[in-house]
Amino acid sequence: MSLARRWLIFTVMALLASSLLAALGGCGGTGKVTVLCFSTEGNESAKEFKPVVDEAKKKYEDDVVFEDIDMDDPANKGKIEEYHVTMDPTYVIVNAEGKVKQTFMGKPQEEMFNSAIAGLVPTDKATPPSVPTGSAPVPPSSAPTPVPGVPEVPTE
Repeated sequence: MSLARRWLIFTVMALLASSLLAALGGCGGTGKVTVLCFSTEGNESAKEFKPVVDEAKKKYEDDVVFEDIDMDDPANKGKIEEYHVTMDPTYVIVNAEGKVKQTFMGKPQEEMFNSAIAGLVPTDKATPPSVPTGSAPVPPSSAPTPVPGVPEVPTE
């Protein structure tokens, strides 16, 4: 078999493989933020954090792909190696371009997890017109208290 023919066959196979991975939900081909949830069935930390993940799934159902990956399943060995997962559970947040943006090894803090996702989701919600932009006056409750021996500076 000629070298050119081998190269052509290799190229076609590589294209087919990448198309198949994208169709199966590979992170690089989704065009959406992806959260990979690596855990084993009996892990208590993953069970405790599941309600947080479920709430995020509902909140971002149109913008984020969530994928549960069983670390005990030999079929997932490739993904475990690809994302260098060594702890159960691990949560990997990937941007729409397929780049890892955040990895949480172990049970993350809820605020940090939600913030990491929210920071990657496109926001097309403009500031409502009723909310003024720019600086706001300082509310009286946060006005500085006078310091003894220092003259007060008049305001307005």
